[in-house]
Amino acid sequence: MPFVNARGYVGNLQQLQENAETGGFFDSPLIDADGVFRRAPLVQQYRGDLYPTLSLAIARLALGSPEVGFVFATSDADKRSGLDLEALRLGDRHIAVDGQVAACIPFRGRQGSFHYVSARSVLDGTAPRDILEGKIVLFGATAAGLLDLRSTPVGERYFGVEAHANLIAGLLDGTIKQEPSYAAGLELVVLIVLGLLTGLVLPRLGALAGFLMVFSIVTVSIAGNLWMWSYLGLVVPLASTLTYTLVVGLLQINYGYFIESRNKRHLSGLFGQYVPLEIVEELDSGGAELSLEGETRDMSVLFSDVRGFTGISEKIDAKELTHFMNEFLTPITRVIHEHRGTIDKYMGDAVMAF
Repeated sequence: MPFVNARGYVGNLQQLQENAETGGFFDSPLIDADGVFRRAPLVQQYRGDLYPTLSLAIARLALGSPEVGFVFATSDADKRSGLDLEALRLGDRHIAVDGQVAACIPFRGRQGSFHYVSARSVLDGTAPRDILEGKIVLFGATAAGLLDLRSTPVGERYFGVEAHANLIAGLLDGTIKQEPSYAAGLELVVLIVLGLLTGLVLPRLGALAGFLMVFSIVTVSIAGNLWMWSYLGLVVPLASTLTYTLVVGLLQINYGYFIESRNKRHLSGLFGQYVPLEIVEELDSGGAELSLEGETRDMSVLFSDVRGFTGISEKIDAKELTHFMNEFLTPITRVIHEHRGTIDKYMGDAVMAF
């Protein structure tokens, strides 16, 4: 079993220990990679013997000191390991633990979720009796200088004594959540499925449809995670799924927006050779639906032709002829656009506009 192995310990004063009903360690050896204290080992090993955490010792005492045991997935003792460990048995209660016999601390909320009573008010007799009578009382330090502060999911400077209070409450109330051994594998499978989904489907969608798809994935992920948390008592990572979905969705939507804008500018540039630029901008900003159906209007049509163009073209070479035509077509096109006209076609030296 991969128990947390202690290298040493500092015990109580002998007079206190002799008058104590039980005892347990209260350190925090399991800190996650991000520096957050989420799990606490219920037992630690020291020189071959197992010792309970203070939370487990107090909860066990409150329940009448029932026997403590382990629940494995396999009945073959030779094949048992930390991966086969399913729960710690406390009497008739099963407490979900991981391979290190650690439980997820069920934090009730931010710091102050439990009543705080100063030691001074207890010593001078001014502490309210109804808060303390018949209750489990933890005596601990809250001064910052004593360094009993923990970074937790519900607070960056969380008092260690209240972390133990949350764990005791969870042991007694049966609200300990389980982080299954297959959580990392499930997270990987979800990311692979999302990768295929976003890679194959999302690029084919427009901006609005892509946004709705990303929103749906985020909603389903949060709802599914909440369902596993509330009804199955499972702790499954969610941050990677949400981060991947939001980042990929944002990149894809932005990419589609810029590509669409570039194509739109390109089309406007080509369209603008025949239609006045201000009309193209009006069509873009107006949002009016363009239709291929016929429309009846009263219009003026211009037919322009260069007199004697055939004779002119026979007297000059192709380069001069091209320059000559540009000198003619450029200003006439500009005049047509200034009067909000549209070039219908160029036919050699002729121009048709309406």
